[in-house]
Amino acid sequence: MNLPLPAPSARPLLASCGSPLTSAPSVRGRRAFTLIEMLVVMAIIGVLAGLTLAGFGAIKKKTRLARVQGELARIETAIESYKQELGFYPPDNPPPVPPPAPLTAEAAKEIWACATPLYYELSGTVLKGPNYQTVEGNEVIGTNLILTHFGRAGFANASTDKNQVKNFLPTLKDAGYKEAFQGVDVELLVVPVEGPALTNGFAWKLAPDNVNPWRYVSTKPVNRPGEFDLWADILISGKLYRVSNWAEPAELK
Repeated sequence: MNLPLPAPSARPLLASCGSPLTSAPSVRGRRAFTLIEMLVVMAIIGVLAGLTLAGFGAIKKKTRLARVQGELARIETAIESYKQELGFYPPDNPPPVPPPAPLTAEAAKEIWACATPLYYELSGTVLKGPNYQTVEGNEVIGTNLILTHFGRAGFANASTDKNQVKNFLPTLKDAGYKEAFQGVDVELLVVPVEGPALTNGFAWKLAPDNVNPWRYVSTKPVNRPGEFDLWADILISGKLYRVSNWAEPAELK
């Protein structure tokens, strides 16, 4: 008996990957980008890149200002604790009158504000004979160096017994102070952010923009009479900003 043959399938032929066979698109049907379209795309990319860079710049500025403001608040707290404990604000570097030649009055003022014994007063020192040394005992500061660089005969927050010395900055990191002067082991309390070049009569051990000390005035402060002025100038993307304890951070013109 002859069986009937099955009817032809209506399903399309499948390619080896299981998809229906389709014809390849015609090369003649493709349209290339025109010069105008390419210029438009490049312009859009340029605008997006500019916006991205501007955003990064704003984030950098905000981050650095916030970091320095945090340091400022920490030092302010230490200074107030110092006053509460000792009864007066940490001494500064008294202004030279008249300024030593060949310094101008402005340069002398800069030295006065920058080269202050604030680091030693807040960290405390131990009196050993005529000299002072850090509580850890790894640095000796001669009385002559104190007079030369700070204009003072010694430090107020000091004792012959290191257990009696008050440390108001116990969490101070290495980046918070530096040996600033050539040939001498004298530390300054510094801002851990790049600052402007300093004009003064001292030879800095490090490049001026890597020293960037905190400015501190307790002798007749201009902005906070009866208290103290504390400030730092920092560079952000080529612009100079001032962070202080008397005003909001602002760009210096």
